[in-house]
Amino acid sequence: MRAFWDERRIEAAQRCDRLVEEYERAVAAGDEERAELLIDVALWEESSPGRAALQRLLVSSGQTRHQAIVRSLQLDAHASSVPFLRRAFDEGLPRMRECSCSEPGAIAKWFGHAFADIGTPEAIAALRHYALSHPEPDVREEMRYRLGKLNREPDR
Repeated sequence: MRAFWDERRIEAAQRCDRLVEEYERAVAAGDEERAELLIDVALWEESSPGRAALQRLLVSSGQTRHQAIVRSLQLDAHASSVPFLRRAFDEGLPRMRECSCSEPGAIAKWFGHAFADIGTPEAIAALRHYALSHPEPDVREEMRYRLGKLNREPDR
């Protein structure tokens, strides 16, 4: 994967924008193989242009690797990921369900772990929000469970 950048001679500072631009072109052209390769580049630690690329890819249309991207952001546990995680969950649950064949509660588990591991007040607020007001009962249950593991109540 490192060769991806070496072949293109793209400076590190431009890699995030370039990767996302190339990804968007691949999706627009219907080139699923290329789009998947670019997601792989972003996910592979040694070649990834970093957190910003993963955040932007998470909320991009057309991608099907939500679980892997959410897991990478969970492991990174950076506060700047919270708005991207919220947007992806709010806007993309039907698509994630379709792509992964997972139920809403299972998808909520991916995001709940990410919010819990990030652990900032904004991340905990996201858990509370979904625990109290999400229309899917399985999502509410999963987010309540995750809050319980953090010794937090949904309404506090």
